[in-house]
Amino acid sequence: PKVKLRHLDTNIFEEASYDYVVGADGAHSLVRQLCGIDMAGTRNLQSIANVHFTSKILSEAARENPAMLYFVCLSLIYEQFNKEVVGILIAHDLNKGEWVFQIPFFPPQESIPWDFSVAQCKEIVRHILPKGVGVSDDDINILSAGQWRMGARVAKQYDAAEQCVFLVGDAAHQFPPAGGFGMNTGLQDAHNLVWKLALAVQANAEESTAGCGGIDTQALLASYGRERQLIAKTNTQFSLSNVARTMKIPRALNVSHDNALMLAKIINSTPMQLLPLSAQREIAQRAMRVGKLPLGLLDEAKDAGGAGSALGKRMRASVQDIVTCRKTLGMMFYHFDIGFSYDARSWGARAKTLMEDSALDLSVEFRTEVGEGDNIIYSPAFCVGERFPHFWCSTDNTKVSTHDMVRLAVQKAENIGTVQFVLVVGERDASNVIRSCSSSASPALSKHVSLVVLRSSTDGDAAQINAAIADARESSMFGSVLSWDVVEGEDDNKAWASFMDSKAAALVRPDGHVGALWSTDDLKDFSAAVLIQSMQKAVQLS
Repeated sequence: PKVKLRHLDTNIFEEASYDYVVGADGAHSLVRQLCGIDMAGTRNLQSIANVHFTSKILSEAARENPAMLYFVCLSLIYEQFNKEVVGILIAHDLNKGEWVFQIPFFPPQESIPWDFSVAQCKEIVRHILPKGVGVSDDDINILSAGQWRMGARVAKQYDAAEQCVFLVGDAAHQFPPAGGFGMNTGLQDAHNLVWKLALAVQANAEESTAGCGGIDTQALLASYGRERQLIAKTNTQFSLSNVARTMKIPRALNVSHDNALMLAKIINSTPMQLLPLSAQREIAQRAMRVGKLPLGLLDEAKDAGGAGSALGKRMRASVQDIVTCRKTLGMMFYHFDIGFSYDARSWGARAKTLMEDSALDLSVEFRTEVGEGDNIIYSPAFCVGERFPHFWCSTDNTKVSTHDMVRLAVQKAENIGTVQFVLVVGERDASNVIRSCSSSASPALSKHVSLVVLRSSTDGDAAQINAAIADARESSMFGSVLSWDVVEGEDDNKAWASFMDSKAAALVRPDGHVGALWSTDDLKDFSAAVLIQSMQKAVQLS
């Protein structure tokens, strides 16, 4: 594709042609627009005002109950309730006193210049502080105030121009921030795409496709969109589920977010639009003040005979139950962060189950034991489409994780810089696997598949295995051959035992996801041809 570029330093435009273009240019992606790619989903769930500021005094107060997020209407920092401001307070850096406060925002009746001047923002920050804590103007430094729209959208396609232009990150999807999936999903996009682009470039440089195992580069690059769009759609629904869970506390306090959205709908209705903007603002502000009145009952609940204290006590008890039982927004989502699968047949239905409240109440929990891949509590699993589980090994007196296999295989490969799949074999079956592959040499294996033999102190004939590894290295049948010792006695090495009990070998893709698995019985018919066929299938699991 031909691209027109503007140099950031000189502001000079230039045109150049490239084999591939990656659009990582954010939610308002120009690349996406120029390619004519539409988004599916909801564009504007809620407008948010973002106040970025520093306050050392706020950070000192927060140290009593440090957290990443604070819901302000209920201020968990001070175990009191705030009837002046409603929003989400995010601790960017407690040591530096850096914060962001996100506040529901209703344009056009509200605007940043009218409602979030420096003086108004400082007053908002003062209302966040606990009663009795004074703060000077010098302590509060407003860095910026702006607005953004919370959406839930996924690009209808992730590539254009016959798989020559690709979208990654916010250019391809936008989620509500609940759960922090925007950046994580974007990084995973890049992780999925980069090795496929590299393999396509290397395949195109070959005189024949045999050197890359006969992989169809067009299908390879098309698989990026299929695999990542599946995950983005799931994460969109999950983020919306998380938003619903954050609303449990406001609903318990009778300041439901639904009421605010209804107010916005009424204010922006045709009859209301006939009123002057100043009148619309007054109506909206009065309605918001009335909407926050129930928060006043919470302080009254502290006083034994206070009017409305019975209702206030019930509201406090309800909030306490939601927080204590983890029924609100969680911070750890192991299944979705590291346990997702590119196997569309299994992951779609499983993800739906994991989004249910009963599962999300347990999202912070995990087990180190390997599971079957269908537990509500996260545990690593040996399943095609999922990440190969972690366990500790050692090589050259250095402790390494199985997650380092691909990186170290690339470093050791004879063909420097080539994309590497990794064939992981336990020592029990290593000699047979090497013998099976040696019977028919393949340029694909010697260039793009590395062998990792995992060894323990209890299994196998050491002399026979050493001889087989030496033969594999001498014949250069694999890109590289690594021999690792499993570190025994580690509490988190339970995955190793599970691998040896149920699996004999695994093909790990360059992004660390399992492309194929074999049991000892499966290996009876193993060969270089079987391995190459598995490579071809592994590049497109969805």
